[in-house]
Amino acid sequence: MASEPSDDSSQVEATGGAESSDDDKSEKLAYFQELTAIGDIERCRATLQQYDWNLEVAVEAVLNMNDSGVDIASTSQPGTEVRQRRVAASLRELAENQQVQQPVHRVVPMQRHQNWSTWLVDLILLPVHYSFSTIWSIFRFLGSFLFPVSQSAIDSIGDVTQFISTFELQYGNSHPEFFRGSYNDALSKARRDIKFMLVYLHSQDHMRTEQFCRNVVCSVGFTEYVNANMIFWACDVNTREGYRVSQVMREATYPFLAILCMQDSRMMIVERIEAGLMDADNVLASLVNAVETNEPSLVAARVDRQQHSASVALREEQDMAYQESLRQDQEKERRLIEQREHLRLEEEERLRKEQEERDLLKSLAEQRAAKQRCLPPEPEAGSDNSTRVVIKLPNGRRLERRFAKTDSLQVLYDYAFCSDETLRNFVLVNSYPRKELHINPDTNMSTLEDFGLIPSASLFVHNESDDADSD
Repeated sequence: MASEPSDDSSQVEATGGAESSDDDKSEKLAYFQELTAIGDIERCRATLQQYDWNLEVAVEAVLNMNDSGVDIASTSQPGTEVRQRRVAASLRELAENQQVQQPVHRVVPMQRHQNWSTWLVDLILLPVHYSFSTIWSIFRFLGSFLFPVSQSAIDSIGDVTQFISTFELQYGNSHPEFFRGSYNDALSKARRDIKFMLVYLHSQDHMRTEQFCRNVVCSVGFTEYVNANMIFWACDVNTREGYRVSQVMREATYPFLAILCMQDSRMMIVERIEAGLMDADNVLASLVNAVETNEPSLVAARVDRQQHSASVALREEQDMAYQESLRQDQEKERRLIEQREHLRLEEEERLRKEQEERDLLKSLAEQRAAKQRCLPPEPEAGSDNSTRVVIKLPNGRRLERRFAKTDSLQVLYDYAFCSDETLRNFVLVNSYPRKELHINPDTNMSTLEDFGLIPSASLFVHNESDDADSD
């Protein structure tokens, strides 16, 4: 039987845990701080995060610790029930004082063919159905205080995988393809792919669950349509992951289906199907109607995604072009710097060589002046102790002078060195017979007469650097 939506039920953003909106978290943070009287806002935030932003569980945990110094898990102490009523009353009072308007969701009742027998069965089972739903809701609400579960303790994928295995074992493999991941993972994929998401919350204890699974979930039409148009996520509400999602969905009866899609860049619940005995045709009609109604939202989201992707691609292309232009400019600058550095080094080398040449010429000039001052006086013409020596320089100029026969060979070298045309390293060579005249320890004391350079001699200067250049 289709259940009417309660007055306080509203469309909520389809996110759990970390998917809650910032506004919702801010409201919960304010409620929590007011109830617990904790002045440190960061401590309040950390406590709520520890209990997965479950306000009731977090408040009860703090009150338990304040009263007895024992964590909420130790709920067997006297006074726990009183504190639970106090917290629940406080939370209801705060919720009533908040006048935040939210868009109202639609509950889609299942239409089916009615006859007198069906009405009679529904009338008989109506008290049982609502009594069971009320008792189950009360036990589940109290269980959230008695056995709080932190987010880290929830094995979301394990709960979903276990449900799928149990479902297939009981109902077979003919069903829509289940999403084998957590609820948040399914939300992320639906948001990323911009697709509809169908959530089925399974209650094994409900009397109409088996008929719904066999006649609707496992039907061919339902399976083909869901596989073609939606991401299908399901879990048992008796597991921690299923119970957590049931709190997000705020469902009232089972079997329960919810359709989610992108609206304003968020995954929102756009259709809720809460019904009793349902047939596959009516469920499929509701799904088709929901898809057709909300398809424009997905089309707009896809267009926005394409425009965003095109904008991102354009920016990336522009960035790449800019980076390439910057690289080329940097390469040009680098080559220019290298060229300037090369020219600078060449100029420094040229200046260095010029300076070395000037220093060499200055040194040679000083050495020649010193040698010139040390030359012995020239003997008089016609002296028996003199010899006439002619020295031919490399440029063809001739030097002629008289020397004493007793002068050493070093005197001839000094005389030849005093000419500007000679280099630092040279050797005197006798013209005929050709013989190089070297100064060494053996000939250091030898005179011109000992070398046979009397009564005259003709020598020429051979620069040793010329041989080095030819080599």
